[in-house]
Amino acid sequence: MTKTNIFTFAIICMTMLLFSCAPKDDIRGIFVEKTWKMSNINSCKGLKDDGKPTLTEEEVNQAIVNGHFQILFKDRTFSGRATNATFSGKWSANNKDNTFNVTITNMEGTEATALGNRFINLFSNAKYYMGDYLALKLFDGDQKEYILFRPLN
Repeated sequence: MTKTNIFTFAIICMTMLLFSCAPKDDIRGIFVEKTWKMSNINSCKGLKDDGKPTLTEEEVNQAIVNGHFQILFKDRTFSGRATNATFSGKWSANNKDNTFNVTITNMEGTEATALGNRFINLFSNAKYYMGDYLALKLFDGDQKEYILFRPLN
């Protein structure tokens, strides 16, 4: 092999490495050791539809200002908080079909707000995800509604 061929081969290999794991396919990079904060709940018509926000301005401000409605994903486990309740459990995701599963195994406190109960219900019933490092959507099983998250940091 000539030096030119070796150089060309090296460039091709490096390019393949850089683009072989796009952020939207990186389960660990999207979820593990990352805290996500709810920014809205949207109605939609499937995974590819951005849909329409359903929260009022007051509810969005409540989510943003008070530090509620957060999920911290660890390796196969998570912890979360709504308004008055904290919860934890196990999660899994599959980047081939964008399926997502969560099981809440521990709940502390009683959620007293409608938005908090909606958040917990949607999160616990999430069956699909779409996302990358900057935004995460967790969809219900019918793909008619999703929680939109942004990274906390």
